[in-house]
Amino acid sequence: RQTVSIEVVSGHCLLMREKGSTTRKLTEQMMQEAGVKAGALMEIGSRESIREAVLRNIGISVIARHEVPHNPELRVLALENAPVMHEYLYCLKERRQARLPAAFLGVAQEVAGSQF
Repeated sequence: RQTVSIEVVSGHCLLMREKGSTTRKLTEQMMQEAGVKAGALMEIGSRESIREAVLRNIGISVIARHEVPHNPELRVLALENAPVMHEYLYCLKERRQARLPAAFLGVAQEVAGSQF
């Protein structure tokens, strides 16, 4: 997969989530640090709508890789020096055995294996 710098957004219409979203904050921080300005900024309310707008050639977007389903019409590029985000799930000890948390934890353990 090709890697590009944040400068690639310069002059393009940038499609972003609402203010307050983590991806938007990190993207704006990277742009500010690099002195990059997008051609225009369009705020779109959902990841699915952003993907559709990109498919219709309305603009480009910065989205976490795991949020982009495979689509041969989309070109996914890695963003160099992008910060790594860690997400955590907390569960009360006494709720671990409840049906939903137990099912989730079982799947997480299968996927993560010894790393869990």
